[in-house]
Order: sequence, then C-alpha cells, then structure tokens
Amino acid sequence: MDHNSLNVFVYGTLRQGNGNFHQYLGVHNPDEIKSAVLTDYSLLEKDDEGNWTFYDEEIQERVPLAVQKPGGYIRGQVVRFCDRMPDQIQSIVASLDHLEGHPDIYNRITVVTSEGEAICYMYNWRSNLDSL
Repeated sequence: MDHNSLNVFVYGTLRQGNGNFHQYLGVHNPDEIKSAVLTDYSLLEKDDEGNWTFYDEEIQERVPLAVQKPGGYIRGQVVRFCDRMPDQIQSIVASLDHLEGHPDIYNRITVVTSEGEAICYMYNWRSNLDSL
C-alpha cells in the first residue's frame, strides 16, 4: 500500500449498502470494493438478554465490537481508494476516526485480510475475553 492509496477493511454499518457507508466512504468515490475475510478476529456484542455473544457470520446493521480471537473470522469488505492526494487520504481517515471515536473507543490498526493489507477499526478491548 503506497502513500497515495488507502485500503480500509469494513464490517457492520460501514459495509456498502449499510447505514454509514455513503456518508463516510461512498462520498469519497471508492475505486474498488471487494468481499474479504479477516481471520483470528470475531465480532462480539451483547444479545437481548445482556449476554456477550460471538458472531462469525456477516453482520449488517448491528454495531458489534471486533476483537482478536484465534480461529475466528469476520466477513467484511475491503474498500480501496487509489491514486489520491495525501490530503484526500487524510480526509477519509479523519472522517472514519471521527465516526469510530479513534483513539478513545476504537484503535485503527493495520491487518492482513484475504484481499491483502488494509486499515481496520477494531475495538480496543481492555478485558480478558476468557472472563466473558
């Protein structure tokens, strides 16, 4: 990934066709959107009874937390922005940072997906997952 391009791995509301896609990604006219899988992570959320539940299937409009989990996987999309000016890349990242509450709520980390390297927003879980 060079400094004139940006790959973002998205799941949940940032996927194409879901609630936050157009405002935060679509407005920047992505060059390519491909389905991708991120391994050794899972999506975590509270169910209707207040119990923490892992999801390894596709998440649509729910707002799950992405957490490291050996053997897990997250189905999502890699959204690619190519041949952009540095200020355009900074604008896209700043917009996503604002949405995701980076660095207070989510950390922006670099991950390798089935489509190659991408920036991914992941909840900075501060508890031991074994205690859930």
